[in-house]
Amino acid sequence: MNQMATYLRRAADGSITQDDFYEYFRRWKTANPGALTEVIFEEVEHFWAAANERKFLGFRLGAPKNIQESNKQRLRILATALEEGWDGERARNEIDQY
Repeated sequence: MNQMATYLRRAADGSITQDDFYEYFRRWKTANPGALTEVIFEEVEHFWAAANERKFLGFRLGAPKNIQESNKQRLRILATALEEGWDGERARNEIDQY
């Protein structure tokens, strides 16, 4: 669980690529079924989809910086959830309150 927490924190601080993250995450998700894993899956999918605000032909793609920062903090909360052994319900409540 601590290795996944490290990967979540690395995603939040930008020190891992999306491809490298998912290479580990896919195996971890399969090996760790449960409610907390499902919460993490939902947040990870949301995080990467909204990451990296950029412009294309003058249009913004990705989420604004404040949303990206919120998503990063949510990953950090989930890293703590893994380290402290929270259940899925507590993890969902904590990130929903953030």
